[in-house]
Amino acid sequence: MQTIQLQVQDDLLEQALDYVKRFVTKHKNESNYKYIDSIGDTIAVIDNKKFVIPSKEDLEILNQPINKDDYISSDEAKKILLNV
Repeated sequence: MQTIQLQVQDDLLEQALDYVKRFVTKHKNESNYKYIDSIGDTIAVIDNKKFVIPSKEDLEILNQPINKDDYISSDEAKKILLNV
């Protein structure tokens, strides 16, 4: 395996990075795209509106029946927190 080193002038590198930033900013506003955010969720951007795309695990959890015993009211939560 060969290693190749390139020397690029700082101002040329800065110009290239500025161009890429402008290009992405311009096309980001004009197109639909998807990306993965910092917590691993897939985000779809359509007409500058962000939508979270649920994963298979999210859909499985959402399809489970709700057990009301798993939840408490806000009044109950306040009582628990004030008694601590």
